[in-house]
Amino acid sequence: YGLIFCGSDLESGAHAALLGSGLPCAQVGGGRALPGAMQVCSDDEAGLRRLAAHLWEQGHRKFGFIGQYTGAHQRRGAILKSLLAERGEAMSHKAGVKAGLDSGYQAMCRLWDDPGRARLSAVIAADDVMAQTGLRALHERGVRVPQEVSLAGIDDIPSARMMIPALTTIRPPLREMA
Repeated sequence: YGLIFCGSDLESGAHAALLGSGLPCAQVGGGRALPGAMQVCSDDEAGLRRLAAHLWEQGHRKFGFIGQYTGAHQRRGAILKSLLAERGEAMSHKAGVKAGLDSGYQAMCRLWDDPGRARLSAVIAADDVMAQTGLRALHERGVRVPQEVSLAGIDDIPSARMMIPALTTIRPPLREMA
């Protein structure tokens, strides 16, 4: 027997009794590691490098990022910022929000409504749910995706391909991770 914890930003306090039970434990997700659990996560840098290169090849130069104030999202934002700096570009704008079901919507509103932001050509969301809910904020503002701004996410959740337009997203190697 063993325990598998799924998620990137799990709080170890809620799992302390299970982690100390003597059962082998593994965490699938890239946030702060749970003490006493082996951690398995995708290579966010490699995935974001491919995504940024794809968007760069499409002619995008002004990137924005939306994410929550969680370890995994903040790490992904920092990686993107570093990758863009390697190309001599700065991340034009970054918006963070507290976790919640509509956090992508809130972050995109904050990003898009900021009068000081440069005209973005691409926005990368820290995960696909952020991108999905962020799309609504763009729609409400009359912004056409992808004609006026490209929107991309991370995780390749099943509903990403059901969006209109389908979401450009990074697919983690789930089989290998499992």
